[in-house]
Amino acid sequence: QNVEKYATLKQVRGSITNINAIKDAVNGCDAVIHLACPLSLLSENSDSTKTNIYNTDDFRSLVQAAKAAGVKRFINTSSFHVYGNSKETEVDENESPDPQTQFSKYKLQCEKILEEEREFGFIACTVRPAHIYGDTPTQRLGHLVCMLHEAIKTGSVVIDDPHQKFSNIHVNDIADLYLLILNQTPRKIDGKIFNASSATISFSELIEIIQTLIGQKVNLIFE
Repeated sequence: QNVEKYATLKQVRGSITNINAIKDAVNGCDAVIHLACPLSLLSENSDSTKTNIYNTDDFRSLVQAAKAAGVKRFINTSSFHVYGNSKETEVDENESPDPQTQFSKYKLQCEKILEEEREFGFIACTVRPAHIYGDTPTQRLGHLVCMLHEAIKTGSVVIDDPHQKFSNIHVNDIADLYLLILNQTPRKIDGKIFNASSATISFSELIEIIQTLIGQKVNLIFE
């Protein structure tokens, strides 16, 4: 939905590294839904500890600025990736995190920072969403889109394990979840962690879907 039509909408263009932009953005807000992530950490090959620490400091600054501005609720978006390569068929919130990448380590550090900053009157919780898919104004090419593009372009898909499973959630569903959390009593959400997933499929099942979509057989190349 296009939110620009709302007369009371205030847009602040800035970076999470800019404390003045942060203070301007949270001023007068009742709640914050934190979706940001350092672009340098979105690459699975990223291994910059300096960048990681620098940006967790920025996250703490955001949380502290929100508290100072009188924000009552703070929803932090983490990721399913904090569980690492779990062998469990279904992973619930009691599963011990085992982050394997800089991205997932950063997300887990932010969760811990939020818990440290949580206090009476500042209701805070974390959502760990699966891979988000669906049509949005700014697309991020995730696993599903990249595999489909690869299949259409080359007729082949490179995978590690056809039985490996990954979870997904539609962007509309995650948006509805945020709205649901905003309307819950503090007792139900404060200090809690919520996994968010609507479907879990294996790579082999995904390949079958892709073959149906493009109307041709897809060759599998194992790394």
